[in-house]
Amino acid sequence: MKFVYMLVLFSILAAACKNEQGVDRDVFIFGDDFYEISVHADKQKSVPDMDMLLRVKLPPNPSRSEIINYINIIYTLSRNQKSYLDSDPQVGMLTKVGRDNVDLILQASKPGVQWTKYGIEAINILVDDKDRNLILENLESNYALSKVVFKKGWCKEAEHILSDMISASSGYLPSETIKCIASLKNPEHYPILISYMTRGWNAHTTYGVIKNLPGIELTNALQLAWEGSRGKNYQIGYLTKDTLSTGYLPAFHFLFETIDDNYRVPHTIYDAKSLIKQFTYQLGTKQDLKQWYEKNKDNIVFDKDSKKYVIAIAHK
Repeated sequence: MKFVYMLVLFSILAAACKNEQGVDRDVFIFGDDFYEISVHADKQKSVPDMDMLLRVKLPPNPSRSEIINYINIIYTLSRNQKSYLDSDPQVGMLTKVGRDNVDLILQASKPGVQWTKYGIEAINILVDDKDRNLILENLESNYALSKVVFKKGWCKEAEHILSDMISASSGYLPSETIKCIASLKNPEHYPILISYMTRGWNAHTTYGVIKNLPGIELTNALQLAWEGSRGKNYQIGYLTKDTLSTGYLPAFHFLFETIDDNYRVPHTIYDAKSLIKQFTYQLGTKQDLKQWYEKNKDNIVFDKDSKKYVIAIAHK
C-alpha cells in the first residue's frame, strides 16, 4: 500500500514540474529527491511542517493543472498533523490560487478528511455573493461547506438543502449545519432538529444550539439524548446538568455511579459531587453523600418546585 502511495505521489510531483504543454517549470522546489516529501508527509506532526511548506511555490500565471498539483501537495504535506487550525499557514497558501479557482479547491476538499478543513476555510475567505450558487450546488455532497454558508449568511437560500441533510443524517454534521437552520427560528424545523439531537453525533452541541429557540420543547428529547450518550464521556458530561433539571432519575443515580472517578471527565465539564450538592439538600464529604444515597436511593423523587431530588417520605 505504501509503495502504491509512493508511486502516485511521485507522479503528482513529477507532473507539478511541467506545464500543460510538457515544458519544465519551477513550480515546486523540493530539491532533487521526490522521496523527501513522502517521508515528511508520513511523519506525525504537532504543528505544520514549515520547512517543507515554505518550499511549495506557485509559478507566475499558473495553469489549472499546476494549481491542482499545488493544492494536492499542500494537502499531502498536511497529513498526520495532530490538529488543523484556521490560523495555520496552509489556509493562506490555498487562498493564493484566487477566487477564479475556487472550484479546484472544492474538488480536492472532500468531507471527512481532516486536512481539507484548510480548503474550506480558504473558500470561505475567497468567495462572495457571486459564488453563492457554486457553494449551494456542492453543499449536499460536501457537508463541510455548511461552515461557508453559515459565515456568509446564506442560510435562508440553503434552507431546503440543509433541512434535508439533517433529516437524512444519523452521523456527523458540522455544528454550522445546525446553527444555520436554527438561526431561521422556524418551528417547522424543530422536529428535525430535535430528532437529530437524539440520534446524531455530538448531541450536546446540537442541544446547545437549539435549547433557547422560542417555543421549543426538549424535555423528553434531552432525556433520550442523555441515554444515547452513555459511554461517551464528554458528551454525557455536558448533558447531565440540564437533564437533571428535567427530573430524570437515571441521571441522578448516574451521579453516584460516577462520584469516585467522575466518569473520567474534567471537573470543568462535569462534577458529580458538586451536582449532587446542587440538586439535593445534602452537604458534607463524598463519603457522607454516598452514605446518604445508599440509605435512601430507593425512595428518592424529584420535587418540581424546588428542582431538587429529595426523599419521598420527607417530601410528603
